[in-house]
Amino acid sequence: MLRYLKYSSFQGIISAHTKDYQHEALRRLLPEYVKSNHRVGEIGANLYFDDLLQLRVRERYVIDPYNGGPGGGATSPPDFPEDLVLLRCAIGVTSGQLADDFFDVIFSSSVLEHVGQAEVAYDVSPMLTAAQEPPRNSFCAELFRILKPGGVTLHTIDHAPHNRFFVDNFTQAGFVPLVADESLRIEDLLNDPDAVRQRVDWIQGYQAIERIDLHSVLLLGFKKQ
Repeated sequence: MLRYLKYSSFQGIISAHTKDYQHEALRRLLPEYVKSNHRVGEIGANLYFDDLLQLRVRERYVIDPYNGGPGGGATSPPDFPEDLVLLRCAIGVTSGQLADDFFDVIFSSSVLEHVGQAEVAYDVSPMLTAAQEPPRNSFCAELFRILKPGGVTLHTIDHAPHNRFFVDNFTQAGFVPLVADESLRIEDLLNDPDAVRQRVDWIQGYQAIERIDLHSVLLLGFKKQ
């Protein structure tokens, strides 16, 4: 599955932040793949657990190192609801203690774009940058290891033109697309007026983003056979 989010799919939602559209996309899609006996993990939930709490499943996990990170995340865990389990680690970096074939579903929102981001000086251009590949490969290989056979992983991801290459990292790790979508054209990501885009930088005092064409959102979905 490789798609970009479109405003026309979210009637009634008006927001300057892509996060609202990303969370809504996951809330709509996750119930299609999650069953009541599943063990589900969310990577990088930070302080927001609504997507995970909506799921009525056997076990729910938050997978997050809580070390701040390039996305400005929390530096310490918040108070957790009783039925959430915290695994304080970073996938592909400090997650070696997690068991093989453990999760049925793993998902994330606004996380994958930060994998290897420091290695490329936070570049969001549409071009592939080789220095980002090793951490991305490690991340995807670790996801493959900890998912059960038949397990599903879903992600919404910022900076779509730059991060469309993430598909290759998933397939090289052994994943197959969850849905066989048509090829995604870079022209659509850059030019489609219906593409959901981040328009303001909330970290820099809500300043307008000059190149909003680089800030559209991908939806990725893969399966471990």
